[in-house]
Amino acid sequence: AGWETGGGAELAPQIESESDGLSFPNPVAMLVGSVLSGLDWFYRTKVEYAPSSAIALQLWTRATQLPAAKVALRAQLEATTTFTRKLVDPRANSKFETDQKQGQEQGQGVAERRTLADLVRTLKVDYGVRRVYAWHALAGYWAGISSNQSSPLAMLCAPVVQGMPKPSPALRSIEPAIQWDGLAAAGIGVVPPLASASSPSSSEGGDSSHAARLKALFGALHGYLAASGIDGVKVDVQAALGTLQLQAQPASADSGGSSGEGEAAGGGVGEGV
Repeated sequence: AGWETGGGAELAPQIESESDGLSFPNPVAMLVGSVLSGLDWFYRTKVEYAPSSAIALQLWTRATQLPAAKVALRAQLEATTTFTRKLVDPRANSKFETDQKQGQEQGQGVAERRTLADLVRTLKVDYGVRRVYAWHALAGYWAGISSNQSSPLAMLCAPVVQGMPKPSPALRSIEPAIQWDGLAAAGIGVVPPLASASSPSSSEGGDSSHAARLKALFGALHGYLAASGIDGVKVDVQAALGTLQLQAQPASADSGGSSGEGEAAGGGVGEGV
């Protein structure tokens, strides 16, 4: 949840003078690096462990809610963490699953397809591991699931909506960083209940398809893991869903289209380890 930078020195590339061949620091990059280093120092020394009543913390919180700050913060989080990524596919990514063509393109000389099941089998047979568990968030991945129409999960349990956390004052006082962390920047992709024409409110009659769509989501994720020999899961990021305030979606809503969001193909396994 912190504001992590690489320091000013790395952001000051050298430029060469055409006249004498001498090199000088890029002044723009030096300025940007200095600003980021200053923000990093301010956050770590004045904000990170400050009590909720601290003026520095209150100033930081207000600053992070500015539109320009939100854009910059999300870009920084996307570049340095996986907390803004959303799950697009329940299957493992190329860290764990590689077919022959992919292996040859990567210069690995893979003679045959490698699967997550192969890895699990190796762990159990060759190394004596009794049980293998996988991590995933309750909503799929850190920032939920993708609403991109090309996403296998979005097509499976459409519609998917991107909800923005709205933590209570009590929660904000206990964990101030929840106001500028990855979920605050990217939202959480979730499968909402649908409101029918005869029952516009999800609290009146409910949505019979909601359970089926959730079952499809977790069936795809857990079915794949079980077929690969995974013995169980550790479900994380449970409390985040309690901060969402979602309205029942129209029954005709689509999956939301491409939103430009960061995505984690096979993030339930490939990015969660």
